[in-house]
Amino acid sequence: MRARTAIVVAAAAVAALGVGVAVFWLLRPPQIQDAAHDWLDALASGDVHTLTAMTNDSRVPPDTRRLALDAFAGASDRIADPVVQRISDDGSVHATARLGTASVDVHFTLTRAGHGYQVGDFLGTLTVDPTLGAAVRVGDATVPAHTAVAVLPAQYPVRALPDAVLDGAQTVAVTDAQPVTVTLPVTLGTRGQAVLQTQLETYEDRCAASTDHVPAACGLRVPWAADLRTLDALAFRIDTRPTLHLDPEHGRFAATGGVITATARGTGFDGRAASHTYRTEDWALRGEIVFSGATVQLAVR
Repeated sequence: MRARTAIVVAAAAVAALGVGVAVFWLLRPPQIQDAAHDWLDALASGDVHTLTAMTNDSRVPPDTRRLALDAFAGASDRIADPVVQRISDDGSVHATARLGTASVDVHFTLTRAGHGYQVGDFLGTLTVDPTLGAAVRVGDATVPAHTAVAVLPAQYPVRALPDAVLDGAQTVAVTDAQPVTVTLPVTLGTRGQAVLQTQLETYEDRCAASTDHVPAACGLRVPWAADLRTLDALAFRIDTRPTLHLDPEHGRFAATGGVITATARGTGFDGRAASHTYRTEDWALRGEIVFSGATVQLAVR
């Protein structure tokens, strides 16, 4: 009986020790080394959930973080084989990794927050200068051209916008080691010319809609006052559309050589109803190619 009691007491002691170990691991504060590896592993695997959780504090403006995470979601390559080289007393971390075929440095800071760590100073800076356009797509984010934006360390596809009109793309590697600025060569290809041609034709159709006055900003002159005392209605017929010529380098366009017929109906000088037809064989529209954000339009002046 005494031996059995001893066995029970020993088993209870072992169980109590196990509980003590469990409590110790549950209460042990998170180690900064673990947090550093968690961050680097998330960058390498594309774990947006962990990246979001570790940057969800007031030190990073929400719009800045959202743009950086959107861009990162469309990264073409991420860091690989990250290694923590040094963690300083102030929580700054220096790590190395591979990005594409290059060895890169990755820097960030870790600060205790609640039951874990928050990451700061983790964003790199990218500026894209397209030769045409006012915006570009970086990863899955639309960003303004010629403006420094904050992004996570990764390799990004960069494309000119609107991509239905402009041709221009390249891949850019960014870390937080130093700001990156790239010039993106952009051209207005055949596809873009067709889009703008359609846009211009829509405008021409609005100019040629039936009306009771000569429409402004349409390149139209109808001398109805020479034949009518009052004008009741104008009807147009486009016989030949103007030919569009684009000058993207200077932001201008000209559409020339159009043929349009106008029929004016109203009251003649004799007081009777009358109509007269006028034909213009040099119908032209001119103006600017205007890029705004990720859009482009022809603005007739």
